[in-house]
Formats: sequence, C-alpha cells, structure tokens
Amino acid sequence: FDGFQSRGVKDPKKYWFMLRQDQIDETEKWEGSRDTIRFWSQCRGYPPPEDAVPTLIPATMLDVHNTRKTVEWNTAPVFQIAGMDPAYASGGNRCVVFRIQVGTDTHGNLKLLLMKPDVIALNVTVKDLTMSQSIARQVKKILDDNNIPLSFFGADCTATQGAIVDAIEMEYGKTGILRIGFGGAPSDRRMSVDSEETGADLCSNRVTELWMNIYNFIRYDHIRGLNDDVAIELSCRSVIPGLKKRKLESKKDLIARMGFSPDLADSLACAVAVLIERCGILPGQKQLDTVEPEDSNAATEQEPPRYAENIEGDTRYHDSLAGTV
Repeated sequence: FDGFQSRGVKDPKKYWFMLRQDQIDETEKWEGSRDTIRFWSQCRGYPPPEDAVPTLIPATMLDVHNTRKTVEWNTAPVFQIAGMDPAYASGGNRCVVFRIQVGTDTHGNLKLLLMKPDVIALNVTVKDLTMSQSIARQVKKILDDNNIPLSFFGADCTATQGAIVDAIEMEYGKTGILRIGFGGAPSDRRMSVDSEETGADLCSNRVTELWMNIYNFIRYDHIRGLNDDVAIELSCRSVIPGLKKRKLESKKDLIARMGFSPDLADSLACAVAVLIERCGILPGQKQLDTVEPEDSNAATEQEPPRYAENIEGDTRYHDSLAGTV
C-alpha cells in the first residue's frame, strides 16, 4: 500500500480517517525531505530506495541482514563491552552508554546483541558534584552492574569530551578507558578478515572509519537486537558522493538536514571500536578464543575473545589491554 495513493489524498473530506495530503506535507516539513527512512515508512509504507539518499548504511541493508532479530546463544554470552558518546558537550543532545553482548549462536557464528542504550541523566543540581562527576558516577554504576571491565569501555574524547573521560577514570582511581577521537585521520587497521585494506585505504577520516566498522559487522551478519531509534540514526547519515574514499557528511550538516544528532549511533561506534581495538575481533570472524583480561573493575572477570589466526604476534592487542594504545 502506497500512502501517496491513499483515498484520503484524493478525497480528504470523505476519507478523513486515512492518510491525507496535509499529513504528508507536514511529515515532509518535519523531516526536511521526502528522502528519509521515517518519511518513506510513515507516508509510503515501505523502505526508501537505497539511492534516494546516498547513505553509508541503507535501511534495506538492516532488514536484509536481520539486524532486528534476537540471538539464540549457544551458551551464555561470553562477555559485554560498552561505548559512550558524551554528545551534550559537542553539539549533540544526549549522553549515551551503549552495551553489547558478545558470543556465539547455536550455529557457532559470532553475534553481537545490542542492548537498550542507557541515556545518562545530565543532573546540574546534584549537591557537591560537577556535571562531569555526576556523569562519571552514573557510568561507573552501569559498568559495574553489567560486569564490564574499564578496559572494555570506550568513549569519544574529541575536544572537551576528554574531560568527562578523565572524570570517569578518576571515579575508578585508575586509567584504562579506550579513548576514541572522532576527528583526524583514519587508522591503519584492517577493516575485515577478507581484505587487507585498512581504514586509511577506504575512508577519508576517522569518523567514517568508525561508522564503516558498524557497516561491516552488519554486512557479515553479526549484528542483532537493533531497535528502531538506532536504525533511523544509522540509515539517515549520508556519504559525500564523488570522492575516491568514503566520507560521511558532518554531524553539523546531519543535524541541519534531519533535526537530530546521531548520539545513539556514535555511542555504538565507540563500543564497536572496543571490540576491534581491545578484543582483536574483526568483521567476518567466527571462532572465539579467550584469554584473561589484564584489568577488571568487576567482582568476576570477563574473558575477552582473541582470534589466534588474526592477531597472533600483533603487539597492539597486548598494548591496548594495558591501556597504551
């Protein structure tokens, strides 16, 4: 059923209870364009064509790879990781912690189950606490409650957001957070197990590489548990056409075009960076090996995965667990 063919469009007085042209116009005004996933789903009734907006992660890709389904674990999830985007400090709207359960399903395949994002309350009236200290205490509680070691937590430290990361480490009395910069150049890390191409080979900048990591985990059918809010943020960010390497539109341009900041997606990108940089997992890998973590803030330590065929002899893995990368 195409909403454009609604009887309410043709005869709004008689079919006032069906989709009408004024509702379509209002949705377009709110969205800023007809080429968005929300406009197509609400006004046309099906996903937009992938070329309507040249996005990095098309909406149809999320459905093709079953990202909204859950996981039937082979055993309990092996461990959890988390990422954080303290976006309120850099033009965003929300401060978000995103947790991911990692394990193998009943078919022996690596799966990442996305948990419901935790939106941090930005309390400005907590007695004797600064905003950063209030955030730090809330983050520590989330990590402790879910048995997530500090070394399996990554956060965007771009610009002034580094002060919030400092406050979290001060709350723990030690360092260990994976500090992630969304600005600057891409890294020389491989993007998947099936290619030697690196972030620097494929991406124009670091933020594009971080989102490309999500793209690749989706492409290899690893991602499960994706909710609609995160799906909208992932599928609406466009890429700049005509460039040799992929480059995402800026957050400023996205906010101007869509009216919201991709804080959920950015926090997911931080969690995925932990999976790659601290745990040595790349998109396309299947078999989980484990080693003891060097650091844990929890009563029962988790076991991070390690792929012997992919990182054997790679000192970056050991360095990153020690917090030196």
